[in-house]
Amino acid sequence: MANRNAPSGLRVAQHMSGGTPGRLNRYAIVGGLAKNIYTGDVLIPVNTDKRVTRPTAGTERPIGVADGVYYVMPDGSPKFERFWPTGQTIQTGSVAECNVYDDPFTVFEIQSNGTFALADIGAFADYTVGTGNNFTGQSGDELSESSVGSGATLKILDYVRRPDNEIGLYTKVLVSFAIHYLRGAQTAI
Repeated sequence: MANRNAPSGLRVAQHMSGGTPGRLNRYAIVGGLAKNIYTGDVLIPVNTDKRVTRPTAGTERPIGVADGVYYVMPDGSPKFERFWPTGQTIQTGSVAECNVYDDPFTVFEIQSNGTFALADIGAFADYTVGTGNNFTGQSGDELSESSVGSGATLKILDYVRRPDNEIGLYTKVLVSFAIHYLRGAQTAI
């Protein structure tokens, strides 16, 4: 059975130390952001005031992965959505916030955008900044297979071992951030 080409960004899979993997914090979305933020998108920090935005390339040092946004509509009603649409207006004086998996020891599942091989396990790679889905609110970020061995953002830990995933084209793999805003860089094996 061939793998489907269905990127969905980074999804929390586990934590390196066991226990509950879903450790979230809220970050403010950069005011006037002219980009969408989807669930599963990689985010980078801006300045020092706990604000986030989307990277322009899959090589920028991340703070974590988005998991929905919270904001107040101009009429005062609160909203929680799966993604932040560019151009969204909010109540004057309020700040849009994004839930972010920012624990540097979180392990994520991500789809490879090329042909994955067992020899890729343990290597470093980058991610591709994809286009999300406005209907599902899900990210389109993927592991950049062409950067395996030369990238530095993600560390490939394993492939996802389940019946609907095989080694080859569009393999789902387990990764952690090799460089992360909240910790130093990982090293090779």
